[in-house]
Formats: sequence, structure tokens, C-alpha cells
Amino acid sequence: MQEGFVYILKKVEEPKQDVGHYYIRSSKFGLEDYSQKVQDEYRNTPREIRGYIKSPKYQELRETLIQLITKVFSIEQSEEGFIFKHEQIVELFSLFVRFMDNSEFVEIQAKETNQVIEQKPKRTTTRERFCFSMIDLKVGAKIKFKYNNIVVTVASDNTVSYQGKELKLSPMVECLIPEQYKIKSGAYQGSKYFYYKDKTLDDWRKFLYDPKQTKRRGRKPKTAK
Repeated sequence: MQEGFVYILKKVEEPKQDVGHYYIRSSKFGLEDYSQKVQDEYRNTPREIRGYIKSPKYQELRETLIQLITKVFSIEQSEEGFIFKHEQIVELFSLFVRFMDNSEFVEIQAKETNQVIEQKPKRTTTRERFCFSMIDLKVGAKIKFKYNNIVVTVASDNTVSYQGKELKLSPMVECLIPEQYKIKSGAYQGSKYFYYKDKTLDDWRKFLYDPKQTKRRGRKPKTAK
């Protein structure tokens, strides 16, 4: 699946304000090409890119983010976009991407030099992809799906098998999840939907794995040999 981008655009306003008008757009184009597209499209009402999420399901992700802002935070979208403090929308994007596999958020710092906006990457928030070695689960271990008591088998360090299918966790969730629990974006964090003993794989990860340390935390779960 081709990766794309969900961009944060901000209306360039003078004088500079703490609160601004922000727009959420999706595109298959990378930062350099999309920056040129934004400059060409918004010549009369200049807008600058202030961040982006890179994701395989970028179009669905944009719709989910807009629904989150309008329905959960009760912020209405108008022709002038959403009204946010910059720190708020950056925090929203940063938190959102932590619950998604295979995605990353990059904040863009806008610097004005001779009335030309120079855009530079400022901060990246990314979540390391889950693999079973993080929690010492071996090939052959059995894990249980959140719904319908379905049991799947660990097939490799990042795939599971069920009824002849071998998939990564997120695509397997998409195959197994009951219709009433499906989400429109299809952006499932697979490790939250499978259990080993009394914890989800994501809980085991938090309990055992700390990428900043060389040693693991807590006790290792006993796995099938």
C-alpha cells in the first residue's frame, strides 16, 4: 500500500497570533512537492505547512482526525478551518500517532526570512513497530483475539497465522474484527487487540520493553518452546 501524508496547514496571518486557523489536508505528495503545490494554490491567502503524519492510510486518517476534532472536541470546521493554538494541534497529532503502527508525525518550524517562509523539520514523534521479540514471545506461542475467543499462532517476529493466513497484527485485526467494532479509517493498532495470558500485547510491551534501556523490565512471560 502506497504511503501518503496528512498535512497541517496554517493560514499566514499578520500580526502573528497565538491562536490561528488550521486546515487538515491529505496528499500522496511528499513535503517538497506539496509545499510547492500549497504556494501555487494559495497565492492570495498564503498558508504554511506546520506538520504532517506519514501513513499508508492517509486519506482515512484525515477523515478520522476531522471527526475527532469536531465530535470529541466539539470544534466546528468552517471555510476558515479549525481555530487552534499551535501547541494544541501539535499535541493532538503527536498523541494520535502513538496509537498507530507504521506512522510518524513530523512538526515543521516556520521561519520567516525576507518575507519568504523557510520550512524545516522541527520534531518527530514516531512509535517503534511492535515485534514479538520485544516481549520474548517465540514462534508457536498462542495469543487470543479480543473478540469471539479466536486464538492465533505467532508465525514470525512480526506475523501471526490463522486458518492458513499469515499476516501482521494490524491486517489480521482487520480480517477478524466483527463488523460492529470496525473503524472507518482501518488504522488498527494490532498489539491492543491480542492478549497473552492476562494482558494485551501492548500492555506486555509497556511492562517489559523500554527502548531507552539495555535491560528489560519486569518478568518475561513464559512462552511455548
